[in-house]
Amino acid sequence: MWTLKKNMEADRRGRVIEAALQEVERAFTYSSGRDAGWQTDGFAKLSLNRKPLTPGCLTWGKRLHGGGNSLYTGIYYWRRDLGRDIKRVEQHVGGKQELEFIKLLRETLISANDNINRYLKQDPRWSVFLLNRIGHHEWVPEGMTSDTDKLRPEWLGQWKLETEFLDWMPLSVQPEATYATIYKDGGATRITFQTPTAPTAPSHDAVGCQLRYSGGLTYLPGKDLESATSTKTVLGYLRTYSLPTIREVFKPLKPSNRYKQVLVQCPEGEWFDSLRVRFLLLAGDSMIEVMGSGKTVRHFRRVSSSASAPIDYARSAGSSAKPVTYPR
Repeated sequence: MWTLKKNMEADRRGRVIEAALQEVERAFTYSSGRDAGWQTDGFAKLSLNRKPLTPGCLTWGKRLHGGGNSLYTGIYYWRRDLGRDIKRVEQHVGGKQELEFIKLLRETLISANDNINRYLKQDPRWSVFLLNRIGHHEWVPEGMTSDTDKLRPEWLGQWKLETEFLDWMPLSVQPEATYATIYKDGGATRITFQTPTAPTAPSHDAVGCQLRYSGGLTYLPGKDLESATSTKTVLGYLRTYSLPTIREVFKPLKPSNRYKQVLVQCPEGEWFDSLRVRFLLLAGDSMIEVMGSGKTVRHFRRVSSSASAPIDYARSAGSSAKPVTYPR
């Protein structure tokens, strides 16, 4: 009985530490929790880091996409089952009720941050080892800046929604007239989605979302057009969906090319408190957006190369009144 209790307590502590790794904003070292080969695993040991790092693969919101037989490669994301039935919550948060687990997590994060401040106060030279998080997966050494928000000029301009897929199938009705504007805002690149004809702004409308390269590329799809399923699609392995259907969804992409993934960071996109997926792929004058849980895909067509910021921010009800930056 004593051994069982001891093991449960160890598991509880382990779950809290796993969750803290996913939420912490700065650290002296960082590990994805598994030897998965991500570039950021180079931060697992205390060392003098000289450049920002991303994982070097496709990201999927809070998760990472290795292209193999599973979407998520890394430690279990703690928010996934919170708010569902208590048995699953208890299973994944180490036997604690939801609020108690969050309390323990918050205390751990505060303690870790206080320890960093204590080290820096004792000897400011510790700052050469300090890492700052941007978004979910990028880490930047103290005193350095990231250039993942410096998108190439071909991204800039006005875009119009042409086609929308839900659960990998095209919608039977014509999508509403949604426009996207990608523009420069100082040193950052931003995007605003607006649907002027809608009586109220749809949930996917957003204002001033920051765009950043994830550091990942799409995968090369399989060549067998008649195959029912495959582990080789542009997004890697996609279980239970027919390969011809997936290829139709990503038709604007050339099968011989790999495309850079650009993250959409804002409360309506990828944000620190959700599993939401939202990213873009660019193929000439076509832009593909993957959003929601990853099964909603929209195709945009470039209508102008004008890079000026949109004026009518108020159209996006429920969105921020001004451009936002990931709070890290």
